[in-house]
Amino acid sequence: METFVKTLQPAEIKSRRLCIPMDARTLFPSEGGRLNVKDATTGREYETIMGSQYRLLIGDWYDERPGIRAGDTITFRKNNGIMMVSLQPVRKVVQANKSAADKLPAIKKKVIDL
Repeated sequence: METFVKTLQPAEIKSRRLCIPMDARTLFPSEGGRLNVKDATTGREYETIMGSQYRLLIGDWYDERPGIRAGDTITFRKNNGIMMVSLQPVRKVVQANKSAADKLPAIKKKVIDL
């Protein structure tokens, strides 16, 4: 099984084309070549075309993922001649605000003097 993992860049999302680096080009067809990829999550197949300068055109796949954003990771796995594609979204850690218990000592102690 061969694997190619890439962090998506803003320009790749805007153009709906994925830049394939030199070291991963053996997994993909030459310029002008077609490649069917299968979504690892949905099982749906997409026809892609390798454009000039090794830009993989996968517009339909992008169109079905409106929440895709820069920093998300795309993974291609080739196993027994089948190219699978999957997306791992960026996970942001959200800092929680201080709770009311942190702000009010009486509540924190769960004892209220009346």
